[in-house]
Amino acid sequence: MGLLATLSFLLSHHIDHRVAKPFCFDSLTSGVAQSQTAICPNNLLDLGVSALTPLPRGDGEVHSLNPLLKNRFEALKAIAEKSRISIRLTSGFRTRAKQEALYLAEVKLKGSETLAAHWVLPPQLSQHTRGLAIDIASIEGSVGMAWVQEHSNEVGLCRIYANERWHFEAVIAPGAACPQLTPDPRSAR
Repeated sequence: MGLLATLSFLLSHHIDHRVAKPFCFDSLTSGVAQSQTAICPNNLLDLGVSALTPLPRGDGEVHSLNPLLKNRFEALKAIAEKSRISIRLTSGFRTRAKQEALYLAEVKLKGSETLAAHWVLPPQLSQHTRGLAIDIASIEGSVGMAWVQEHSNEVGLCRIYANERWHFEAVIAPGAACPQLTPDPRSAR
């Protein structure tokens, strides 16, 4: 079964919601649909079933960007390209040490931890250290970022903070409504 036929099949059949089945992305049609099976068929990109959670290794630490978050970004990028919007990932997973360095530099710049946390969270509060946050940029500037915010929920991504138009997290299932923006990172965690 080809990719277009697979997506048509997925869209035309009843979905049993009692079993968590992934949302799949078809890069040929830029379509998102929920799978009939526990895996996405024929090389469709798996976007997951809900909001994403950290994937720690045996040592209890997270060591990379959640692969489903990466898939969601790749799906959004493909949809954006069809709309002639160019987006790129500017930041994703950060080690605790990297996040700590960014936070301390911001503390030095702003003069206080409270002011610094408006833009950079300490590692224990940042979703970047959990592999659950990405920063996105668009060469189209404000127009491109407005497009990203308008369409990101289609693949399960949401802008989280009112003061950071670039910060997105996978806090919903694909197609669900994004939560209201929080004023800034200090008030979110």
